[in-house]
Amino acid sequence: MATSKVTNQTGIMPKLRVRIDVEVAYNADLDKVERVLLDIAKKADYVEKSPAPKVRFRSFKDYSIHVQLSFWTKKPALKGRHTSWIIKDIHKQFKQENIEFPFPTYDVHVKK
Repeated sequence: MATSKVTNQTGIMPKLRVRIDVEVAYNADLDKVERVLLDIAKKADYVEKSPAPKVRFRSFKDYSIHVQLSFWTKKPALKGRHTSWIIKDIHKQFKQENIEFPFPTYDVHVKK
């Protein structure tokens, strides 16, 4: 029927891993970023305590550092809601902690 792996996310799986990708500015305190992301995940009642949430710094981008928060959710059918809630919490907490979300900027030089 299918040539690729099919996962029923509403089935009997007791847990499902959720990955949230975040970009932070190069001048960000990465230890602080990690602490804030882990605190957010640990405070959420829908995040499994075991295995514990984790933060990984994935790569250097053109204008940011790619960070990934991953955690296991207790209700796979609610992955979309949980992702949305965590993103809102990250946005709010990063603003409070002065952690910058970068965006591309370009310098334009005009020859005379």
